[in-house]
Amino acid sequence: MVVNIEGDGLIVGLYDSINITKVEGYGQLERLGADYLEQQMSESIGRIQKRFGMDVFGFGEQLYRKHYAQYITLAGNWNEIFANIPVKVKAKIKLRRSELKTNQIVNEGVGP
Repeated sequence: MVVNIEGDGLIVGLYDSINITKVEGYGQLERLGADYLEQQMSESIGRIQKRFGMDVFGFGEQLYRKHYAQYITLAGNWNEIFANIPVKVKAKIKLRRSELKTNQIVNEGVGP
């Protein structure tokens, strides 16, 4: 099972030495944020699967809505099946802007 997460964000603080005056700095922050989100969500889902053995996230409901015929064959013991399914999380973060008063991005000839 693959879980896709997409999110938008903005920079309100920066503690690392990432240069956000260039586009590459934003890309690096987006990758770091996506990696962190993937790790945290994977760990959380895995803990829930092991500890409770139940689909508290509603993945079964999505399977029911989008793949009804497949879900019907699994419906009787969905929680047991879910507890043993490996779940892969893929995240994509897009930083829209910075709220910082300094280190604003410098126009590199991209856009207006």
